[in-house]
Amino acid sequence: MVREGSEWNNSGDLFVGRDGTGTLNIEAGGLLSNTEGYIGGHPYGGSDGVGTVTVTGEGSEWNNSGVLKVSFWGNG
Repeated sequence: MVREGSEWNNSGDLFVGRDGTGTLNIEAGGLLSNTEGYIGGHPYGGSDGVGTVTVTGEGSEWNNSGVLKVSFWGNG
């Protein structure tokens, strides 16, 4: 969970639910930055991952400098 006043700067790719179940909440003004984002699965295939991302609240942001892929070899 990324909340108010929190900032997560990830210099690489971000996977939510790559090979299992993953949940990410960005709320109340939290900030997350990364290169490419994958929700449910991963680019190497063969995954049955399940990912859920929720961004809520004023000022909350998820910034991808690359692509954002949802349900990429999984469920997002």
